[in-house]
Amino acid sequence: MLSRLFGRSEPESTFVRRCHVYVPREDGEILVASMWNHAGLFAEMDHGVEACARDDAEALGGLVKRKLAECRFKAEFDYSKRKRSDWPAYQASGLKTVKAFEEQYVAYGVGGANAANVTWQIEGPPFPNDVSLLSARSIGTSPVELGKWILEFHRFHLEVRSKVLGG
Repeated sequence: MLSRLFGRSEPESTFVRRCHVYVPREDGEILVASMWNHAGLFAEMDHGVEACARDDAEALGGLVKRKLAECRFKAEFDYSKRKRSDWPAYQASGLKTVKAFEEQYVAYGVGGANAANVTWQIEGPPFPNDVSLLSARSIGTSPVELGKWILEFHRFHLEVRSKVLGG
């Protein structure tokens, strides 16, 4: 079944697939990063980040589906020589500092709820009280509905964040 959904037939297709979606707090393009699954630890792939217009839900949903399909499993990894400035999404943003990137974008994890990947979930970053939002939906969602879901989740995250921060 997974090979039909993701166009893959090798045995490695039974692992959780994930991508990162970075939505700017203000204006700007959305960034979507494909990921390595290192036996349950995830890292962005070098050169795996693409931008998408913020007002095009269908393009966003299609890009997320493609980035999930690009996710690969590789149990062995060594990032000990990497610096924060090597972060693929930060580099793709073109911003001058990692701090500016983290202030401008909200990072969401989007991917399979488990190795079957028949349910997608999106999780937002934790609020200062260590609570985070999580939503799930069927993998059969169309690209336009997937994009709308992500954009609505972002809108709701910002609304809840403003209440949590008291503003």
